[in-house]
Amino acid sequence: MTLLTGNGAAILTPDQVQDLVIKPLLSSAVSTQVATIVQTGSQSTRFPIINADPSTSWVAEGAEIPVSDPDIDELVITPPALKGLTVVSNELVADSDPSALNVVGDGLVRDLRVKLDACFFGGVGAGVAPDGIDSLAGVQTTTRAFSESGNLDVFAEAISLAEQVGVLPVDPVTGLPGMGFVGNPADVLAVSTTKVSEDSAQPLLGPDATKATSRSVLGVPLFSSPAVSVGDMWLVPRSKVFIVLRTNPEVIADGSAYFSSDRTAVRAVLRVSPAFPHEAAIIRVVIDGGS
Repeated sequence: MTLLTGNGAAILTPDQVQDLVIKPLLSSAVSTQVATIVQTGSQSTRFPIINADPSTSWVAEGAEIPVSDPDIDELVITPPALKGLTVVSNELVADSDPSALNVVGDGLVRDLRVKLDACFFGGVGAGVAPDGIDSLAGVQTTTRAFSESGNLDVFAEAISLAEQVGVLPVDPVTGLPGMGFVGNPADVLAVSTTKVSEDSAQPLLGPDATKATSRSVLGVPLFSSPAVSVGDMWLVPRSKVFIVLRTNPEVIADGSAYFSSDRTAVRAVLRVSPAFPHEAAIIRVVIDGGS
């Protein structure tokens, strides 16, 4: 992947483009922090959906083993294009200083991050945008609202619902958290500032001295994203939710459209899509006051 001008002359090396755009996007978007990233060169990616496992039986010595087949469906994901555009001065483009190149990358990353998270946590996609988590009919929903319980019971219930369909708190392979809560900043603030009782100043979410800059609920990481609707939080299982990213995304610069102002347009095109093959493992957490 190389950043090119309109006449095909390289400005940035592939490694520079990867460092300026792709890596910051994957590390800063909330959706990419709670889902599994699948990078592929294929046009489409197929995810198996296990509707029912094959059954086993206790069988006597020498007796025939009953045959059972799993009930398997599949989800086919063909990532559409997510595009970002930023315009910079030609003096900035010509500057080889890394800090100048970071300005170009930062603008693209902000644009792509907002659109990717909005798609992931949104509803039915408009136009070519994929459907998001809020459009899924098969998710589970907690039975109580946070402010009604006055404690963390609603989050404990969400974790239990996820565990009942095979979600592990910690990924045994990577050691990463197996699930994460994501809420709108207003709801994250409400949960974070709730006290253990009306006459106490102690927050309900006790601080973790080993992770002073992060938030968690009952040991599960808590993320904040404006892309999530107020009134809902999502418990997202990392091993059951995916973001499919096509390899070799395009990052191209062209000065022809802004020739008269001595500026260059920098365009990024990523083919990316969320994938939710196991909807029942995703839990909607009700926060009181939501829609």
